[in-house]
Amino acid sequence: MGKRKSAQKAPAKKKLAKLETIFDCPFCSHPQTIEIKINREKMTGTVLCRVCDVRWMTDIHDLMVPIDVYTAFIDSCESANNSGSREPDRDRDLDSDDDK
Repeated sequence: MGKRKSAQKAPAKKKLAKLETIFDCPFCSHPQTIEIKINREKMTGTVLCRVCDVRWMTDIHDLMVPIDVYTAFIDSCESANNSGSREPDRDRDLDSDDDK
């Protein structure tokens, strides 16, 4: 008589690493001071530095995550540096009264 075959255990699922939401500031060079906030209702992504108070806002789509907003911010800073401007191009001004 043969031995019964035992059921094999399913392989353990690997946990995915969480994406960061806090980054280094390219203006003041402080580590972990840029905070990214995503507002899905208004479809906007906001970049804010806690030290030098740099603010930047852009439109987002459904699939964007904080690293995408930060990358867009860095690209905007680089394009502003290449054009000779001191501030990054802003998709929207935070101080405008367009919402009213």
